[in-house]
Order: sequence, then C-alpha cells, then structure tokens
Amino acid sequence: MKSIPAIVLFLCLYLVSYGQKPALQSNDTASIYYSRTNFLAVDSFYNWTFSVEKDFIYDLSDSLQPVAKLTFNRIEPINDYTELFKQLDTVSWKVFLTYKVYRLSDSDYCYTKSAQVRKQTNFVPPFAGGDYFIIGKFIFLNTDPCIACIQLGTYVDFCRPMVNALISRIDRTRPFSVEGIVRQFPMERVYIEPPSKRLRKIYKG
Repeated sequence: MKSIPAIVLFLCLYLVSYGQKPALQSNDTASIYYSRTNFLAVDSFYNWTFSVEKDFIYDLSDSLQPVAKLTFNRIEPINDYTELFKQLDTVSWKVFLTYKVYRLSDSDYCYTKSAQVRKQTNFVPPFAGGDYFIIGKFIFLNTDPCIACIQLGTYVDFCRPMVNALISRIDRTRPFSVEGIVRQFPMERVYIEPPSKRLRKIYKG
C-alpha cells in the first residue's frame, strides 16, 4: 500500500482536472466558495484528535512565522471507492487539516497569504485551501493548496463542518491564549515531540 503523503499528492494532482482556479472569497459559511460544503453534516468530534506544536520546522518561504501550528486528524480513515483509489491499490486515506496560528495583529499578512494560496492553486473549491478563522487574539490560517478532506465519491467535506462547529463552541469570555482556546476542544489531544528534542536524541546517539 502506498504512503499517505503519496496518496494525498496524487489526489491533489488528479483534482486539477475539475476546473479552473477559484476566485478569492471570504472565509464564511455563506460564501459561494463553500457552496458545495454542507455545514449541517458535522462529523463527530470523537472521530478526531488534535495536536498543537509551538516548536516545529518553519516554512522558510514565509516572511512572518506563526506562533503555533494546529492540526486536526481524523482517527479512522475514509473509504473511497472511486477509480482514482483503485489505481492506488487502496480505498482508504487519512483525513487531516492544518492551521498556522498567528497573532491577530498580523491579520493583514494572513489575509494576503490566504489570497495568494487561492489565486496560485490549481484546485477548485472545495478542494482548495486558504481557509482562516479568528478566535480572540489569534487568526488560524490554512496554507495548503489542496486539502485532504473531501471524499471524491460523495463530495462530503469531513473537515470544515467539524471545524466550524468546533469554533462556534468556544467560550469567548475565557482568557485567549492558544492553550486557553484548545483546552476547550472536546476531542483527544495528541502530544508531538518537538523537532529540537528529536534532534538532541539523534546527536546523543
């Protein structure tokens, strides 16, 4: 069975054939950018885990570095019986969505970055990334040109309805640190060892 990154890459390349580049739209559930997403079809929070990384390998092409990285991972893979996955000798793939976390004072940079992602990607909605949302003093930005969330056979979006429902639950009266936000998430948290710690282990032999 081929690796998950290879499957996601092949899936994204395959989706180029679905149309031309999308027009930039604001990130709200009423936007035509999300016209194919059913926000009422929310996948259970208990099907997901999340991780927060504050020490991670930055994208050197970014002129402004995020303060953290938030990743949602679906525990069970999605089955997809379309011809694409039959060619890959598998019918299942992992669903995940990653957001870089910036301070709200950096929102102009994030809006520009979102626009760049959506203008430069070859993928049409709902497959294109560039989503963002704001909680308190932070803006959460996805910079993936193609997201691994959409089931091809049904066009079901497993990520966005879940994330939209999740952020609507956040208690806005609580202190707005990144930790204060994610402590309110109802799903299991997965802790990832920082790259700096992994490197120290390698150097120690």
